[in-house]
Amino acid sequence: MYYKLCANDINGQWIKFQLNDSQIHFLRLRQFLSEKTAIEAVNEVKQRSRKKCAIIFGNCNVGMMQPILLRNTQFCREYFLLTLPLDYEYDNSLFDLIFNGTGELFSICDLLVIQRCNFRNAKGFFVSNENIATRFKEGNPNINIIWIPRTVFYGYFPQYFWNNPRNPKSDLFEHGDKYIFEIMETSSMNPDVEEILDKLCAEDFLTQDEISCHVKESIDQLYFQERDCDVKFAEYVEVNCRDQQIYYAPGHPNQLMMLEFTKQVLRYIGIKSDHFLRMSNLLGDNSIIGRDVPIYPCVKKFFNFKECPTKYWAHRYTWNFRGDFREFQREYIKQCWAEKFTR
Repeated sequence: MYYKLCANDINGQWIKFQLNDSQIHFLRLRQFLSEKTAIEAVNEVKQRSRKKCAIIFGNCNVGMMQPILLRNTQFCREYFLLTLPLDYEYDNSLFDLIFNGTGELFSICDLLVIQRCNFRNAKGFFVSNENIATRFKEGNPNINIIWIPRTVFYGYFPQYFWNNPRNPKSDLFEHGDKYIFEIMETSSMNPDVEEILDKLCAEDFLTQDEISCHVKESIDQLYFQERDCDVKFAEYVEVNCRDQQIYYAPGHPNQLMMLEFTKQVLRYIGIKSDHFLRMSNLLGDNSIIGRDVPIYPCVKKFFNFKECPTKYWAHRYTWNFRGDFREFQREYIKQCWAEKFTR
């Protein structure tokens, strides 16, 4: 339901606007309303709809979880989502705009679902769970806080390392490949790329024992990371990772994975997790496909997937390139070590 509201905007002009009692984007409100007026508008929707206010704070996985929650009929009867920017979108000025006001934002929130993110994260202390959760708890001592893990699984990607120093431009290849890095850093000018690719594409490039050890370590890491969380998912990954590829990159699960994860959150707050609207569309948008990490043929052999993507995006948001494993790795080599190839 939409509610028509009136208020003075940040320029003092009297304006009319409307808000939905399913989802309110707080940043959009703050772009034309003062903090006090924006909070009053959200609170009016809360009072008139007689719903509780829920906030989910975390990374791109949260961006996938929110539309799934909004298709659960019981959740939408009991809650509305107050949507905040995802944690990686913050800089100091945006954080100040959202969080460093009077604290009334925290007081109107009834449910906070928050991903574990310690103070050593890339953005710093201000988006850490210690800081965010403390602010909400101080603003509303009765708030229900649910801790969820960061859904990261390295099992498919033994080659992976973060923050590729050879990233050419626009984060086309932000993920590094340690095997290619070792080969290319020691190669001479004009290396034989096809010979390198033949080696990488071999089904015995890594032994099955090496892959098995890597997968076990990755799953053990999942169990360790979720030890202090209310909602857990390591067991689901361990059971289901062999049937189909459920991650496109270490932190990018597919929709089926996020559906199960969201169901676990709903169960934790006592909501029936099978009451979804438009189930036929729920899994249609593989929205985290786009900054993929390719799976080595030897790893595919180990898992023996019933289904998996055959082509990978380097960065579909800025570059229209998609290729199979060999094509992807060829482009990765030529983009990241362009100076080794004379024209």
